[in-house]
Amino acid sequence: MSKKTEVNTIAATDVIKQADKLFSEREHFETVTLARTNEALYKLLADVYALYENARLSKKCMEDSIASMRSELKKRGIVTQANTPHITVFVRYVFNSDRKRSYNYTQTLLAAIAEDIKPKNLPEFINSKSGVEEIKRTRNVNEESIKHKQAVKKSIPTVKSELESMPAVTSVKLPDSSVDLSDGTKYVFIIARKKAKGEMELLRTVPKTTVALENLAFKALAEQAVQQESDNILVVKGQAKDIAVKAAAKSVSKVESELEAA
Repeated sequence: MSKKTEVNTIAATDVIKQADKLFSEREHFETVTLARTNEALYKLLADVYALYENARLSKKCMEDSIASMRSELKKRGIVTQANTPHITVFVRYVFNSDRKRSYNYTQTLLAAIAEDIKPKNLPEFINSKSGVEEIKRTRNVNEESIKHKQAVKKSIPTVKSELESMPAVTSVKLPDSSVDLSDGTKYVFIIARKKAKGEMELLRTVPKTTVALENLAFKALAEQAVQQESDNILVVKGQAKDIAVKAAAKSVSKVESELEAA
Protein backbone atom coordinates (compact mmCIF):
# COMPACT_ATOMS: atom_id res chain seq x y z
CA MET A 1 0.00 0.00 0.00
CA SER A 2 1.47 3.32 -1.08
CA LYS A 3 1.86 6.06 1.47
CA LYS A 4 0.29 9.46 0.81
CA THR A 5 2.92 12.04 0.05
CA GLU A 6 3.01 14.70 2.74
CA VAL A 7 3.40 18.32 1.72
CA ASN A 8 4.88 20.77 4.17
CA THR A 9 2.58 23.77 4.06
CA ILE A 10 3.10 27.24 5.47
CA ALA A 11 0.80 28.88 8.02
CA ALA A 12 -1.01 32.09 7.11
CA THR A 13 0.60 33.90 10.05
CA ASP A 14 4.00 33.04 8.63
CA VAL A 15 2.93 34.24 5.20
CA ILE A 16 1.89 37.63 6.61
CA LYS A 17 5.08 37.84 8.70
CA GLN A 18 7.23 37.24 5.62
CA ALA A 19 5.08 39.57 3.51
CA ASP A 20 5.58 42.33 6.11
CA LYS A 21 9.32 41.70 5.93
CA LEU A 22 9.20 42.03 2.14
CA PHE A 23 7.10 45.17 2.53
CA SER A 24 9.88 46.69 4.65
CA GLU A 25 12.49 45.60 2.12
CA ARG A 26 10.44 47.24 -0.61
CA GLU A 27 10.32 50.50 1.36
CA HIS A 28 14.09 50.33 1.81
CA PHE A 29 14.52 49.62 -1.87
CA GLU A 30 12.42 52.64 -2.87
CA THR A 31 13.52 55.17 -0.26
CA VAL A 32 17.04 54.24 0.85
CA THR A 33 18.82 52.41 -1.94
CA LEU A 34 20.60 55.06 -3.97
CA ALA A 35 20.83 53.01 -7.15
CA ARG A 36 17.36 51.55 -7.75
CA THR A 37 18.76 48.75 -9.84
CA ASN A 38 16.66 46.34 -11.82
CA GLU A 39 18.44 43.50 -10.06
CA ALA A 40 17.10 44.63 -6.69
CA LEU A 41 13.56 44.90 -8.08
CA TYR A 42 13.74 41.51 -9.76
CA LYS A 43 15.03 39.91 -6.56
CA LEU A 44 12.12 41.41 -4.62
CA LEU A 45 9.64 40.16 -7.24
CA ALA A 46 11.22 36.71 -7.01
CA ASP A 47 10.72 36.71 -3.24
CA VAL A 48 7.06 37.71 -3.63
CA TYR A 49 6.65 34.96 -6.21
CA ALA A 50 8.25 32.37 -3.89
CA LEU A 51 6.02 33.42 -0.99
CA TYR A 52 2.92 33.16 -3.20
CA GLU A 53 3.96 29.70 -4.39
CA ASN A 54 4.43 28.52 -0.79
CA ALA A 55 1.08 29.95 0.32
CA ARG A 56 -0.90 28.26 -2.41
CA LEU A 57 0.25 24.82 -1.31
CA SER A 58 -2.57 25.05 1.23
CA LYS A 59 -6.04 26.33 0.33
CA LYS A 60 -6.70 27.43 3.91
CA CYS A 61 -3.35 29.21 4.13
CA MET A 62 -4.05 31.09 0.92
CA GLU A 63 -7.57 32.08 1.98
CA ASP A 64 -6.42 33.29 5.42
CA SER A 65 -3.43 35.12 3.95
CA ILE A 66 -5.55 36.90 1.35
CA ALA A 67 -8.13 37.88 3.99
CA SER A 68 -5.40 39.39 6.20
CA MET A 69 -3.79 41.19 3.27
CA ARG A 70 -7.10 42.63 2.08
CA SER A 71 -7.82 43.90 5.58
CA GLU A 72 -4.43 45.61 5.85
CA LEU A 73 -4.66 47.02 2.33
CA LYS A 74 -8.03 48.53 3.19
CA LYS A 75 -6.42 50.28 6.17
CA ARG A 76 -3.83 51.72 3.78
CA GLY A 77 -6.61 53.00 1.55
CA ILE A 78 -6.11 50.37 -1.13
CA VAL A 79 -9.32 48.54 -2.00
CA THR A 80 -9.17 45.22 -3.87
CA GLN A 81 -12.12 43.62 -5.62
CA ALA A 82 -13.50 40.19 -4.77
CA ASN A 83 -12.29 38.91 -8.16
CA THR A 84 -8.80 40.41 -7.85
CA PRO A 85 -6.33 37.56 -8.51
CA HIS A 86 -4.54 36.35 -5.39
CA ILE A 87 -1.14 37.04 -6.90
CA THR A 88 -2.17 40.66 -7.48
CA VAL A 89 -3.12 40.97 -3.82
CA PHE A 90 0.37 39.72 -2.85
CA VAL A 91 1.96 42.26 -5.21
CA ARG A 92 -0.13 45.17 -3.94
CA TYR A 93 0.49 44.18 -0.31
CA VAL A 94 4.26 44.12 -0.68
CA PHE A 95 4.73 46.99 -3.15
CA ASN A 96 1.90 49.17 -1.83
CA SER A 97 1.69 50.37 -5.44
CA ASP A 98 -0.88 51.90 -7.71
CA ARG A 99 -2.90 49.81 -10.13
CA LYS A 100 -0.56 50.41 -13.08
CA ARG A 101 2.60 49.22 -11.33
CA SER A 102 0.75 46.35 -9.69
CA TYR A 103 -0.57 45.31 -13.09
CA ASN A 104 2.93 45.39 -14.63
CA TYR A 105 4.44 43.33 -11.82
CA THR A 106 1.53 40.88 -11.80
CA GLN A 107 1.82 40.36 -15.56
CA THR A 108 5.50 39.56 -15.07
CA LEU A 109 4.75 36.93 -12.45
CA LEU A 110 1.90 35.47 -14.50
CA ALA A 111 4.24 35.19 -17.49
CA ALA A 112 6.74 33.32 -15.31
CA ILE A 113 4.02 30.98 -14.05
CA ALA A 114 2.80 30.34 -17.61
CA GLU A 115 6.31 29.31 -18.66
CA ASP A 116 6.87 27.28 -15.48
CA ILE A 117 9.75 29.48 -14.33
CA LYS A 118 10.84 28.84 -10.75
CA PRO A 119 11.08 31.82 -8.36
CA LYS A 120 14.86 31.51 -8.08
CA ASN A 121 15.13 31.88 -11.87
CA LEU A 122 12.80 34.88 -12.12
CA PRO A 123 15.52 37.61 -12.39
CA GLU A 124 17.19 35.73 -15.25
CA PHE A 125 13.79 35.24 -16.91
CA ILE A 126 12.91 38.96 -16.70
CA ASN A 127 16.30 39.94 -18.14
CA SER A 128 15.89 37.45 -21.00
CA LYS A 129 12.54 39.08 -21.85
CA SER A 130 14.01 42.62 -21.83
CA GLY A 131 12.38 43.73 -18.58
CA VAL A 132 9.03 44.13 -16.87
CA GLU A 133 7.58 46.61 -19.38
CA GLU A 134 8.38 44.40 -22.35
CA ILE A 135 6.85 41.35 -20.67
CA LYS A 136 3.66 43.31 -20.00
CA ARG A 137 3.55 44.57 -23.60
CA THR A 138 4.08 41.09 -25.03
CA ARG A 139 1.39 39.57 -22.82
CA ASN A 140 -1.06 42.30 -23.86
CA VAL A 141 -0.32 41.64 -27.53
CA ASN A 142 -0.76 37.90 -27.00
CA GLU A 143 -4.06 38.41 -25.18
CA GLU A 144 -5.36 40.66 -27.97
CA SER A 145 -4.24 38.10 -30.54
CA ILE A 146 -6.07 35.31 -28.71
CA LYS A 147 -9.24 37.41 -28.45
CA HIS A 148 -9.04 38.23 -32.15
CA LYS A 149 -8.61 34.57 -33.13
CA GLN A 150 -11.58 33.61 -30.96
CA ALA A 151 -13.70 36.35 -32.57
CA VAL A 152 -12.73 35.17 -36.08
CA LYS A 153 -13.51 31.55 -35.20
CA LYS A 154 -16.89 32.58 -33.78
CA SER A 155 -17.66 34.58 -36.96
CA ILE A 156 -17.00 31.75 -39.44
CA PRO A 157 -20.42 30.00 -39.02
CA THR A 158 -22.13 33.35 -39.66
CA VAL A 159 -20.04 33.86 -42.81
CA LYS A 160 -21.02 30.40 -44.09
CA SER A 161 -24.68 31.05 -43.38
CA GLU A 162 -24.60 34.42 -45.15
CA LEU A 163 -22.92 32.91 -48.23
CA GLU A 164 -25.62 30.25 -48.52
CA SER A 165 -28.45 32.81 -48.50
CA MET A 166 -26.71 35.72 -50.25
CA PRO A 167 -28.21 36.79 -53.61
CA ALA A 168 -25.81 36.65 -56.56
CA VAL A 169 -24.42 39.90 -57.95
CA THR A 170 -24.28 38.42 -61.47
CA SER A 171 -23.79 35.17 -63.36
CA VAL A 172 -20.93 34.58 -65.79
CA LYS A 173 -19.69 31.78 -68.01
CA LEU A 174 -15.94 31.37 -68.31
CA PRO A 175 -13.94 29.16 -70.69
CA ASP A 176 -12.49 26.01 -69.13
CA SER A 177 -14.77 26.56 -66.15
CA SER A 178 -15.21 22.92 -65.13
CA VAL A 179 -14.46 22.73 -61.40
CA ASP A 180 -14.01 19.69 -59.16
CA LEU A 181 -15.79 20.31 -55.83
CA SER A 182 -13.97 17.79 -53.65
CA ASP A 183 -14.83 16.48 -50.17
CA GLY A 184 -18.19 18.24 -49.87
CA THR A 185 -16.98 21.71 -50.79
CA LYS A 186 -19.55 24.12 -52.26
CA TYR A 187 -17.82 27.12 -53.78
CA VAL A 188 -15.92 27.92 -56.96
CA PHE A 189 -12.91 30.25 -56.86
CA ILE A 190 -12.21 32.64 -59.73
CA ILE A 191 -8.93 34.31 -60.58
CA ALA A 192 -9.60 37.99 -61.33
CA ARG A 193 -7.42 40.94 -62.28
CA LYS A 194 -8.06 44.09 -60.23
CA LYS A 195 -8.77 47.28 -62.18
CA ALA A 196 -9.47 50.85 -61.15
CA LYS A 197 -12.70 52.02 -59.49
CA GLY A 198 -13.50 48.63 -57.99
CA GLU A 199 -13.77 46.84 -61.35
CA MET A 200 -12.34 43.36 -61.87
CA GLU A 201 -11.53 41.31 -64.94
CA LEU A 202 -12.58 37.69 -64.46
CA LEU A 203 -9.93 35.42 -65.99
CA ARG A 204 -10.25 31.77 -65.03
CA THR A 205 -11.69 29.43 -62.44
CA VAL A 206 -9.50 27.46 -60.06
CA PRO A 207 -9.93 23.89 -61.38
CA LYS A 208 -10.37 22.21 -57.99
CA THR A 209 -11.86 23.45 -54.74
CA THR A 210 -10.27 21.84 -51.69
CA VAL A 211 -11.40 22.00 -48.06
CA ALA A 212 -8.23 23.92 -47.21
CA LEU A 213 -8.91 26.50 -49.94
CA GLU A 214 -12.52 26.93 -48.88
CA ASN A 215 -11.60 27.25 -45.20
CA LEU A 216 -8.98 29.87 -46.09
CA ALA A 217 -11.68 31.91 -47.84
CA PHE A 218 -14.08 31.53 -44.91
CA LYS A 219 -11.38 32.72 -42.52
CA ALA A 220 -10.53 35.74 -44.71
CA LEU A 221 -14.20 36.75 -44.84
CA ALA A 222 -14.52 36.27 -41.06
CA GLU A 223 -11.42 38.44 -40.53
CA GLN A 224 -13.07 41.16 -42.63
CA ALA A 225 -16.33 40.86 -40.66
CA VAL A 226 -14.53 41.16 -37.31
CA GLN A 227 -12.57 44.20 -38.53
CA GLN A 228 -15.74 45.88 -39.82
CA GLU A 229 -17.47 45.25 -36.50
CA SER A 230 -14.50 46.74 -34.66
CA ASP A 231 -14.51 49.80 -36.95
CA ASN A 232 -18.26 50.25 -36.41
CA ILE A 233 -17.77 50.17 -32.62
CA LEU A 234 -15.10 52.88 -32.89
CA VAL A 235 -17.42 55.00 -35.05
CA VAL A 236 -20.28 54.62 -32.56
CA LYS A 237 -17.97 55.51 -29.67
CA GLY A 238 -16.73 58.55 -31.58
CA GLN A 239 -20.28 59.67 -32.28
CA ALA A 240 -21.23 59.21 -28.64
CA LYS A 241 -18.20 61.28 -27.59
CA ASP A 242 -19.17 64.05 -30.02
CA ILE A 243 -22.72 64.06 -28.70
CA ALA A 244 -21.45 64.23 -25.10
CA VAL A 245 -19.08 67.11 -25.95
CA LYS A 246 -21.82 69.03 -27.73
CA ALA A 247 -24.24 68.44 -24.84
CA ALA A 248 -21.64 69.65 -22.34
CA ALA A 249 -20.91 72.76 -24.42
CA LYS A 250 -24.63 73.47 -24.72
CA SER A 251 -25.04 73.10 -20.96
CA VAL A 252 -22.15 75.49 -20.27
CA SER A 253 -23.56 78.00 -22.74
CA LYS A 254 -26.97 77.82 -21.05
CA VAL A 255 -25.44 78.42 -17.61
CA GLU A 256 -23.45 81.38 -18.92
CA SER A 257 -26.60 82.86 -20.46
CA GLU A 258 -28.50 82.46 -17.22
CA LEU A 259 -25.66 84.15 -15.28
CA GLU A 260 -25.59 87.05 -17.73
CA ALA A 261 -29.37 87.43 -17.46
CA ALA A 262 -29.13 87.49 -13.69
